[in-house]
Amino acid sequence: MKKMFIYLVCFFVTGSVSTQINPAKYWSVSFTKSFESVDKRLITANNNPKFKVGIYQLAFRAEFCAVSEPLFKLNVGFGISSQLDTWRRTFNHGFKKEGPIPYINYVTDRYYKGLIQAPVIGSISIYKNLHFTTEILPQISALTLASNAAYTLPQVIESWLRLDFHSIELNPGISLNLKRFDFRVIARVFQIKKVDKIIDQRRDAPIFETYNPLKIGFHIAYRV
Repeated sequence: MKKMFIYLVCFFVTGSVSTQINPAKYWSVSFTKSFESVDKRLITANNNPKFKVGIYQLAFRAEFCAVSEPLFKLNVGFGISSQLDTWRRTFNHGFKKEGPIPYINYVTDRYYKGLIQAPVIGSISIYKNLHFTTEILPQISALTLASNAAYTLPQVIESWLRLDFHSIELNPGISLNLKRFDFRVIARVFQIKKVDKIIDQRRDAPIFETYNPLKIGFHIAYRV
């Protein structure tokens, strides 16, 4: 994850030099905080969460404005994201691990995903500084950590380091541009996601699915 952050900074610095030649095409840095509902299909009497919003995601990205017209803009980007799933459930601690793995009924309520993002964002002006946006967001999983809160016994931390397809999301939204800042509210309306066999242990679970719990995101970008 540290190397990925260094690559992202170098990618941003190198590209920002080229925008000096064509200022209409610019770079921006952005942060996005998202809140997602838990998967209600997997809730039982034993793991029913206190709050129905239990998945939180924070993303840092560099974005380049590749097309800049009076009424339309197209941005492409690259970034990293951390996703935290906080509702309590069992998980498969032996997933993709070699050798005999004893069955232990481990529980996680701190389930992390380190993700790589490559968004494409289209923006159409609807009134002055107000824009309608549509984001296509591919995500690749790079790191998975399963742990639990201090009050949960036994204390356990399991990890998986591998590149794997995570999801592609479709996120429309509304953005407001104020000088160098861009404020955006987005809502996911569709996704194709690979079923996570570490925490989703349904026998009839498919490889991919389009189940789409409510997800809302708040985005702020700064043009450099």
